[in-house]
This record gives sequence, C-alpha cells and structure tokens, in this order.
Amino acid sequence: DLRYFDELEKRILEGRFDEKILDTAVERIWKLKEEYGIIEGKQVKFEKEDSYFIEAAKEINKKSLTLMNNYKNNFPISKDKIKKILVIGVTPSDKEYEALEKLPEILREEGFEVDMERNVWVDHLQWKQPNYDLVIFAMSRSFHQPQGPLDFWGREAVSIWASNAGDANKIIIANFGAPYIYKYYEVSGLTYLNAYDCHEHTL
Repeated sequence: DLRYFDELEKRILEGRFDEKILDTAVERIWKLKEEYGIIEGKQVKFEKEDSYFIEAAKEINKKSLTLMNNYKNNFPISKDKIKKILVIGVTPSDKEYEALEKLPEILREEGFEVDMERNVWVDHLQWKQPNYDLVIFAMSRSFHQPQGPLDFWGREAVSIWASNAGDANKIIIANFGAPYIYKYYEVSGLTYLNAYDCHEHTL
C-alpha cells in the first residue's frame, strides 16, 4: 500500500518524524551492502556460528519495533494494572498461527494469566472483553502465507472489524506481519505496534 510512503512523507513535512532517523537507517543499510559486496552482486559468505545470527536477529527485531499509536497508554503492559490477558490470533496461515501461540507462553512466564483464541466475532468480543484486563490482537499476514494479496478476508477481516468495535482502553494491536495492516487502524486510534515478523525472537 503506497499510502504508507505518503503518510511517512506527511509526518516528515509536519515535523512529527525526524528525517535524520530515516537518513541514518538508509546510510547504515547502504554501508552494509557495500561492505559485503551486495551492490556489485558478489556472493556473500559468512564465517560465523549460528548463535551469532540468532543474537543479531534478536537485537534487530528489538530495534525495529514501531509503536504507531499509543493514545490510550496501553503499552508497555503494566503488571500492576494488567493481570488477565486474552490473545486473539488473526492470520490465514496455520503455520503462522502456531508461531503466534508462543506469545501466550511468553506472557505467562512474565506472570500474566493468558487465554488464546483464533479470530473473533464482534458480539463474542463484547461478551468476553469484560472478563479480561487486556485483549491483544496478534496479527500476521506475510508474503505467500498463503498466496494472494497482503490483506485479510473472511474470518480475519471480521476480527479486524471486531477489534475496532471493542473497548479501545483494553486493546493492543500487535502486528507480526506486513506493516500495511495499519491502514485499518490509522483512524481508530487503537494502540498499535508493528513487529514485522512472528519469529520467536520477535515475540
């Protein structure tokens, strides 16, 4: 969705986003490509252990997290206020849903009581939400998972509708796939986080 670039340009022009941050990121990536000969089309060979790349992936994922909206101050999650969480997995991919199922495990390790469901209807959310301090919509729509446009339809589309109809004071949208899903939330103002990938190191 090219509106992402339009929105970025708009925020830069309005002074809401520092253009120097973008310049620094582009320069860093360009230097890495030059260093490894990617620009010249050379084959890249690495002589590092797997553990090096795992730790690097964790660090990259941590730094790439993007908090788009936080008007309700739902993030970071307060252990003093939040005890019981409902995670709703929203993805058309069974493989990615299995990856998202690790999120409740991680939250439980942090001391939260967590339940998880896949997709939700509007009336079902309105019935269940009062029983939880927080509802996290964990979304993932990635390239070729499955084949087709990077969008949601069917049950997943209904879940997006439900999330926008719920109590915004108790909802976080955590997107672990393509960042374009933000288009469904740029107006609603729900707490929204882009994490780009549902690998366990991101979760």
